[in-house]
Amino acid sequence: VKPVGRFLSGDSVETVDYTGDAVAPSGYFIFQAEDWDDAVSVAKLCPTLEFGGRLQLREIGH
Repeated sequence: VKPVGRFLSGDSVETVDYTGDAVAPSGYFIFQAEDWDDAVSVAKLCPTLEFGGRLQLREIGH
């Protein structure tokens, strides 16, 4: 998992460096996207955001 990713909360999208982040994810989904914009578009469909949840997007592979 690469250290730099995106953090989604409500309508907010931030680029974040998670290096040294001590908070472990509580679950995950794996999906394929063409680029970060595509990944954010897919992630915004997650119902977690509708209920005040937050999402962390991270790239794997490559």
